[in-house]
Amino acid sequence: MSFLDIFVEKARQRIWERLPMSNVLRERKPLTEDDAPEIKKDEAYVTLRMRQMYLKNIRVLWRKYYPLLHGYVSYAGQEEHVIAGPSQLTQLGDANLDRVIVLNQRLGGPIAYQGGDLTMLTGLYSVPGEDSAKALVETLSNVAALPGLALGNVTQIANIVKSGVESILKLNESRLELGVKDSFYSNKPLRAGFYVAMDASLNDVDFSRLWLDGGLKSGQDPLVARSFDQHDYMIIEIERTVTRDDWAALPGFKAVQDKFNSIMADGAIDSTEKRSRLKNVWPEFYSLLDTSTGLITADKKKIADGVKARLTTQLEAGSNPFESRSIGGRKVTIDPMGFDFLNVDEVRGDGGAFSAAGF
Repeated sequence: MSFLDIFVEKARQRIWERLPMSNVLRERKPLTEDDAPEIKKDEAYVTLRMRQMYLKNIRVLWRKYYPLLHGYVSYAGQEEHVIAGPSQLTQLGDANLDRVIVLNQRLGGPIAYQGGDLTMLTGLYSVPGEDSAKALVETLSNVAALPGLALGNVTQIANIVKSGVESILKLNESRLELGVKDSFYSNKPLRAGFYVAMDASLNDVDFSRLWLDGGLKSGQDPLVARSFDQHDYMIIEIERTVTRDDWAALPGFKAVQDKFNSIMADGAIDSTEKRSRLKNVWPEFYSLLDTSTGLITADKKKIADGVKARLTTQLEAGSNPFESRSIGGRKVTIDPMGFDFLNVDEVRGDGGAFSAAGF
């Protein structure tokens, strides 16, 4: 080593690659690229998830660490922020948090993808947990309650020891071990799949020998592969779906549901009057669907068709409370009183007419 080498450190390349779908197993069978199609404009929802994160070293000297992922997902001027880790358990104590398995945490979405940039920024941190020095500080604090000692002196000693320990050991310091910032856009097709970020270069790891089978494994084939533990890593999944089951929680829908419910639960009016009042509310519901940025067009049609079918079925069942009917090949028990969007999925439409005319 030359003298100048002391002052020079070469940059390290790190892995951020999409895992081939043939290396992803579901029920012991490899997937294909058909299982992870491109996410095109106004055709699907995209959700980003942290599937798995791993720290190679959880102890440095007498300090223990646990992994924590800090992520941001930005799209169309909106940003979601999430922290994924065992830190929610700290109210029960922070001992052995490194033993907590954190999987499948949502980072952002579902997003009704309309093209343009979708940006992700994630960081894998090592966070200090249990250590003997921290226990020592707590013990010194308890000493202050013992009789026969000058309280002021003991408190002062405890503060000195605490500040000294924190200065030397940096107890409160969290360290970024691995970070990724990436954007997906029209010229770089957004595809469903699994992306691996690793604190290593492709020269250090044979990427073709990595398998995702529950967890990340390494080997000649998935049958003999062993859990991968050579480097810090995180796995980010880009998930594609074509329906959104939580649509009723989008802004504005609760108020319209209350109006539908008030009409359907009114026992003082008959089905003809209910239908007339529903017809007056329908344009408001249609407009809410039509202008929603949280839904793709095909799903708007399905939701409108499903809501209309549910309301119509309840109106027809008005004279036969709790009648069981066959809807879409399924037996559904209809309560004609009241209305809840959560029941719409039982009669979810198939993309029928999406019309402001309604009833």
